[in-house]
Amino acid sequence: GKALTESFMAPYNAKVWAHPANEMNSIWVGERVATIKFDDIVSNVINKRDAPAWGPNAQFRYPMNGTGHIWLKVFEALPKANKKLNAKVTAVRTKEGDKHLEMADGSKIKYDGLLS
Repeated sequence: GKALTESFMAPYNAKVWAHPANEMNSIWVGERVATIKFDDIVSNVINKRDAPAWGPNAQFRYPMNGTGHIWLKVFEALPKANKKLNAKVTAVRTKEGDKHLEMADGSKIKYDGLLS
């Protein structure tokens, strides 16, 4: 959404490409994204080799318990008062200045940002 784009995607891509994304086209990614050859991938996996043509994207580091583990850590870091489990949301109101959730029990919860 807008918040993720403004806080991460746009600044990250501006840093990586040193050029505004709205002035780029698909040709630009050719030097950053390697082509995939299935036979080479299988051979590299079997022979435990890296694919040097991948440049900076040759290896990726993931959390030991998978990428979902990141969200468990984010959840743990949130204040308990801001967490609601097993609560049914009936409506999400996004009007600027009046953002709130309407809950099945009739209550309303104001918010600035949501994590789902």
